[in-house]
Amino acid sequence: MKRILSIIFLIGLYWLKKIKELNKALNERQAELIYLNDKVIESERLYKSILDASPNAIVMLDMKYNIILASNAAIDVLGYSTDSLIGENILQFFAEDEHLEIEKNIDRVFQEENIGTTNYRGRKNDNSTIFEVNSRAIKDENGNSINLVSIIRDVTQKATLEEALEAREKQYKELAKELELKNISLSERVSIDNLTGIKNRYYFDERIKEEVDLAKRQKASFSLLLFDLDHFKLVNDNFGHDVGDKVLKRVTDAVSKIIRSYDIFARWGGEEFVVLMPNTTEAEAVPAAEKIRKTVEDISHPDIEKITISIGIAIWELDDDVDQIFVKADKALYTAKNQGRNRVIVYKKS
Repeated sequence: MKRILSIIFLIGLYWLKKIKELNKALNERQAELIYLNDKVIESERLYKSILDASPNAIVMLDMKYNIILASNAAIDVLGYSTDSLIGENILQFFAEDEHLEIEKNIDRVFQEENIGTTNYRGRKNDNSTIFEVNSRAIKDENGNSINLVSIIRDVTQKATLEEALEAREKQYKELAKELELKNISLSERVSIDNLTGIKNRYYFDERIKEEVDLAKRQKASFSLLLFDLDHFKLVNDNFGHDVGDKVLKRVTDAVSKIIRSYDIFARWGGEEFVVLMPNTTEAEAVPAAEKIRKTVEDISHPDIEKITISIGIAIWELDDDVDQIFVKADKALYTAKNQGRNRVIVYKKS
């Protein structure tokens, strides 16, 4: 009997010890849980403070787009009339025609796609509000998206300002384009002879200066053709200036068609015209001049008999300036007229 009592006593001591150990472990676990609970409460308080400190609306959504957490500012930003947004569907705060796009984008975020910042029209102030939304998915311990956090800003004023700036910028661009077109038109009018439609003397003066500078730099040459209509004064005197103007137009139209695209053809004054032929030697200029002369001679005029022209050619030399090459061309033209007109003469040093 004593032995049985001793065994029971020892067993009791063993379990008493075990119970004390279990109580100690339970007390320690309870203290740990209390500590963790305090930390959770502190974290939630800090998290809520951060949420409430933001001037923007911060909301957390579940998979059905319902709000499960919201910052204080969310009520004012979204324009809600009650004290809480919890349980409300986020779509109701946006214009109805935006719902499909919003749902599509929320689903993309839940699928962990970064869609960046998007703008939607809100229902606040009769659908005139613009909300800027930036969203991120929240995952569980297994990496699955379970919630969505969105930061929503009211950017109506900013959007209105940007829209006004864009409209003003568009207006300025249109005005600049209009001014550019007007400048081009003005430049063309300044450089075009009103009667014949070819370049005028003002334009030709500028271009021949450029050609002389280019020829000097490149040690190249060019040819200058100076021609006028033979006995043209008689046309004006006998048939009138209207007929004379038509003759000038026919001549310039015909010559324009046979010169090279880079030759410069201009009315020098009255019935006198010039052709600048870049990179052209005497051997090339003479046949070109003869072609011009023959073309003009073959023109059929309904009001008068045929018209002929006399042409003087000057080949630019390194020491020539603009005035000198014109003097040479003019002397060659004078010689052509003295020799009977309707001919081409090249200037030669005497």
